[in-house]
Amino acid sequence: MKIDENMRKQEHLTEKTWQKLSSMKFAIGVLIGLGIASIVAVVLGEFFPSNVPGGEEFYLNRMGATKFRILKVLGVFNPYRSFWYIGLLAVLSFSMTVCTLRRVGSMWRLAFGKSFKSSKEDIHKMKNGKSIRTKAEMAEVKNKLSRLLRKRFYRCDFEQKDKTMLFFAHKGGLARIGLILLHIGLVVVVFGGLLASLFGYSVYRWGKSGDILMVPERDFQVRVDDFEILTNPQGQVMDYICTLTVLEDGKELRTKKIEVNKPLKHRGITFYQSSFRPDPRHVKSVSLSIRSSDRDAAMKIVQLAQDDTIRIENSPYSIHMVDFTGNFRIDGGRVFSVPGINEFRNPAVKLNVLDDNQMLIKSGWVFTPRMAGFHNFLEDYRFELVDFLKNFETGLNIRKNPGASWIWCGLVFMTLGVLFIFWMTHRRIWGMIVEGKDGTREITLGGVSNKNKTDFALEIQSLIKDLKNN
Repeated sequence: MKIDENMRKQEHLTEKTWQKLSSMKFAIGVLIGLGIASIVAVVLGEFFPSNVPGGEEFYLNRMGATKFRILKVLGVFNPYRSFWYIGLLAVLSFSMTVCTLRRVGSMWRLAFGKSFKSSKEDIHKMKNGKSIRTKAEMAEVKNKLSRLLRKRFYRCDFEQKDKTMLFFAHKGGLARIGLILLHIGLVVVVFGGLLASLFGYSVYRWGKSGDILMVPERDFQVRVDDFEILTNPQGQVMDYICTLTVLEDGKELRTKKIEVNKPLKHRGITFYQSSFRPDPRHVKSVSLSIRSSDRDAAMKIVQLAQDDTIRIENSPYSIHMVDFTGNFRIDGGRVFSVPGINEFRNPAVKLNVLDDNQMLIKSGWVFTPRMAGFHNFLEDYRFELVDFLKNFETGLNIRKNPGASWIWCGLVFMTLGVLFIFWMTHRRIWGMIVEGKDGTREITLGGVSNKNKTDFALEIQSLIKDLKNN
């Protein structure tokens, strides 16, 4: 007896827990929690952006290994893929699925199921309940009633019980199905979001012309063939276009020009043209001013492309452009460009001076006039960096979103559900035709509508009037 009582308690607790998890109230609570979590994720994205140069290595160097590991476990650097966000999505998906499955049967029966009422009192209790008498035969009344209801787009069913004919008519059942579609759409959207959080990613890559970028979790690469910035006559940027080629096993599969809102898609990966920036270590060309020690000699301006070599007129020297940096810094003999600065605050170009036999004579950096003007690079020649033509890198957002098709499918379901709910009205009419002792037939009918009740009352009155006139 004690074992049976414990089993009953356990079953009761299980049933109570199941009802709680499958209730709409619980689902709404989880949905509110997910909304709050999304706001938190947006705020964290402002303090810890994921597209910083160097990615997680940047935060590791900035805050130390211990603090970095703790924050990474908490999902601070990528909150939409953190355990707490994915957990909320999973709970919401489960709750809404169970909630929908529990209600879909009753909603379907309410929308399309047959139901007859055999009590005149039950019909009269309805707001639109009416009774009229006619001398027409039972079969004739049935045919007239069926014809009038079909004319108003009702589906009508009859059932004979002794000397009583029961009927039930309904239309607009899709209004009830709209709620089912809305529930299903929400479940599918949440499931798609869960798939995206678990198996998707979004990474940022910079590349200049000629660079080959690796694609995470895929055996193909993309090559940046060209990058072009379109400007208007005032110099304002109108658009930026990148030409990408998909490479697999060394073979070119396809080439496409992408721009904002026109991405490249290949094998479940989408490449978005997201941004651009000047390359701080590469330029298309530089303009150098060269002045000899002879004061009467004119200053010469030469243009030199990166890795090119030109000869200095009327001299035994050639100069070769070795390197460039937009933000010159030197640390322990290592020259680098300060990261995170798009403005070229301290540009410098590294030159090699060669003799007629292409032997290296001298190597060094040349700066702009801001850095003490001309530089005595050689005894008889001085150099100055006058100008340079920037080489821009394209910023690509590489995304894998396995839940995208699910989300779109869910949105279609939700849209259809909303349309059915707001544009359709579910109307039901019950009635009975009873043989009277005086040779007449009594027609009793009434109905309900889920909305537009005034129009429905007028429709019932019109139906009764037509029954009387026919």
